[in-house]
Amino acid sequence: LLLARNGYDVPHIWGEIEGVVVKTLLAVQPQVGHAYRSCLPDNRDAAGFSCFDILGFDIMLDADGRPWLIEVNQMPSWETSSPLDKQVKAAVLKEALQIISPTLHEAR
Repeated sequence: LLLARNGYDVPHIWGEIEGVVVKTLLAVQPQVGHAYRSCLPDNRDAAGFSCFDILGFDIMLDADGRPWLIEVNQMPSWETSSPLDKQVKAAVLKEALQIISPTLHEAR
């Protein structure tokens, strides 16, 4: 809301942020895949996936609204320091659980 009020194209900024996240994940995928396979060999992972990570991306916008990746946290903090922080983190956890929850058909 604040960005839009100051004349920034918010959908464009979100698209740019998504691009930063995707490029970052593509860059680290070989290392993440190797770590996964070394912990869960094929014979112990019949479904093809047995775990997931929630990553914390710290991104800063410059004066032109361009996103810059500051860091990626493999173990982001879940402590909350404000009602807004609690709301955001609860929504992230809820969405992650919805993504990984199998349907009745998948559970069979």
